[in-house]
Amino acid sequence: MAEYYFKEFEDYVKSLCIKHKDVLHDDTTRRAFIRFQSGEDVESIPNNAGSVLVVIDNFTGRAIGTVDEARLQQQVSLLFVVNVAVTDGNMYVAVESALQKAMNIMFDFYARMIRDMQNDDCGPLRFLMADQMNFFPVDGPVLENHYGWQMDLPFNVNAPAYNADKWNV
Repeated sequence: MAEYYFKEFEDYVKSLCIKHKDVLHDDTTRRAFIRFQSGEDVESIPNNAGSVLVVIDNFTGRAIGTVDEARLQQQVSLLFVVNVAVTDGNMYVAVESALQKAMNIMFDFYARMIRDMQNDDCGPLRFLMADQMNFFPVDGPVLENHYGWQMDLPFNVNAPAYNADKWNV
C-alpha cells in the first residue's frame, strides 16, 4: 500500500516477540505473536500460546491533508495481553498483575521501536508518527482470559498515485 508495507511491519513485530525475554515467541512451541487476520494464529491460542501475547489487532487508514498533498495516515493496533490464571481465588490481584506486566512489555516494545526508528530511517518504522502514538488498557478479558494494553501506531505515507494503465477508457 503506497509507501508503507504492512507485511514488513508484521515481520518486524514478530522479530521483537522472538527477542523479548518475557515474550519469547516460537512458531511451534510457544506462540506469542498473533495476527488477528490469520485463522491459523488465532486457532493456535488454546493449544500452544505463551502466557504473554502480542497481537496485531487492527489496521485502519484515512486521508489527511488536502487532495493535492495526497497523504494517508495508516494506523496499526498492537495488543499486549497476559493470560490470567487465578490459583488463589483473588481475581482482582491476578488481573492487576497481568495489566502491570502487559504495560511493562508494551513500553519495552515502545522504547525498542523508538531506538530502532532513530537508528534506521528506512526500515519498517520510517513513517511512524511517534508523537501521535496512543496507549490504553484493553477492555478485558479478551481471547482466552487475557488482560492487557493496546498501543496504536500511526504512520503518515504518500497516497498511491493515479495509474492510467489500470483503467479502460
